[in-house]
Amino acid sequence: MYKIRNTILLVVLAFSILPAKQTLAVFDFQPVGVDSNTIQAASSLLTDRLSNLDTFSVISPTPGTKCYTIDEAVTTSKALNAEKAVIGNITQIGSKLIISYKLIDINTANVEFSDRASISSVEDLDIATDRIASAIKEKKPYAGTAEVGKITEIEEKPSRSRSPLSSVIFTTGYAFPLNNFFYNPGSQLFTIDAAVTYETPDLFTQGLIGLRRGKQRYTEIYFDLLAHKLFSKYDISPYIGGGIGVHKISFDPDDWHLPSKESDGLALTASGGVIIFRTYYFRVLAGLKATAVFTQDLGTMYTASLNFGLSSPTFGSEGAIKAPSPCIMGCLGVFFLTGVIAALVS
Repeated sequence: MYKIRNTILLVVLAFSILPAKQTLAVFDFQPVGVDSNTIQAASSLLTDRLSNLDTFSVISPTPGTKCYTIDEAVTTSKALNAEKAVIGNITQIGSKLIISYKLIDINTANVEFSDRASISSVEDLDIATDRIASAIKEKKPYAGTAEVGKITEIEEKPSRSRSPLSSVIFTTGYAFPLNNFFYNPGSQLFTIDAAVTYETPDLFTQGLIGLRRGKQRYTEIYFDLLAHKLFSKYDISPYIGGGIGVHKISFDPDDWHLPSKESDGLALTASGGVIIFRTYYFRVLAGLKATAVFTQDLGTMYTASLNFGLSSPTFGSEGAIKAPSPCIMGCLGVFFLTGVIAALVS
């Protein structure tokens, strides 16, 4: 009996010296350009994460309760008998969400801890709220809780590129013939093209169709399938690669002594360049290409080209990243069709 009594006393003593959980009220974030569904999702996820910690006993305020200031949080939390409170706001800038949050001590009305997290899409809320809960528990900056997830302030930027994305790109520029080729098309060829892309974290592929024009009514219509290795997941991402294509070339010289000619053939392309603002909806691209076109009747034509352009807003299969607007898609469609029609009727 003596041993049993001592064991019970030790167990009771052990539990008595364990730190009691602090009662914590988690209020909905204040929206700044963010829809209500995002606010509810973020608040619900953060509440769940904090509830799973051994530090807090989480109290859920009445749905719809708005506490955006320290005074409001203190008044409402006292009515809930909460010792601590979490308040904050979510601001949307382009595709990014910036989450600012504060841990309030209700008795003193002081801010015990505050920080902010920047994520690149709603898809990252799950990981981000896990990181925020850990940061609140440890009272350490969000970027210092790397054990919880893998989106630090630096790593967040390419989060949009972790899943496959697609976009529509249109570029313009000039191609420069590198050899004497049947008739002389001139020293530079005006180029326009449009491409549908498929992008993973490390791979950038393009299905590209375009048009080149030069002297002697030179017209080149082409379709290229290109694949590139991406060397960065951040806003400035160099790439290099190449691919194959089919090019149709035609001449209709002004000099009646020279007959019209046309042919088509396989093309090999080596290309490289840079994507700027890769983690945003709208990107800028600039690149160089070296192309060899092996025609059936006109011989081989070698060109070097310089192109630059813009991409439409990127979109994913899950719909979390918005698709290109009808206006952008319409402009790209008109751009492409005009070039094709001009090439066919010229």
